[in-house]
This record gives sequence, C-alpha cells and structure tokens, in this order.
Amino acid sequence: MPQLNFAPGTREGYSDGNYMLLGLVVERVSGQPLGAYLQSTIFGPLGMTHTVLTGDHTVVVPHKAQPYLIDGSPPSWPIESTRWASAESSRQWRT
Repeated sequence: MPQLNFAPGTREGYSDGNYMLLGLVVERVSGQPLGAYLQSTIFGPLGMTHTVLTGDHTVVVPHKAQPYLIDGSPPSWPIESTRWASAESSRQWRT
C-alpha cells in the first residue's frame, strides 16, 4: 500500500487530478455533463451569465478571461482556459 505524503490534518496538497476526479463523480451521480450540471445548479441560479464550462476547447467564448504573467505579458506556453469564468463574471463576484 502506498505511503501518505503527510499525516492527515497536518498539511494540504493541491492536485489538478482531484478536481478532474470530482468532475467525473459529479457527472456520474448527476447523469449530466459537468458543464450542464454547473449551469443548472450554480451558474444559472447565481446569475453568472458570462460563465461557462464547455469541455470543448474549440468553442469560442466571448470575453474569455486570458492568463497573463506578473509583468502583464501573455505566457509563452499554451493554456486551455476556455473552461472557466469570463472576465466579466469574475469581476461580478469580487468583493
């Protein structure tokens, strides 16, 4: 059996894999694609009309938020960012 990286409750570790697994669980339990589930249960009820999770990087998302580096320049590596909030929806939820 694999060893833990640290004792439970002593640290936390970020992992993209955990979010991918959570998405698969939501799809399996809800019987819907993750984007449709999020739209009907979170984005729609909260009025987040400019937020989308398409699951298809070829879909053109108007006003899509773009990643940038600290100096304001675009990153030199390709980033799949069509899945997350647009700049307008992100601005709506800032406090």
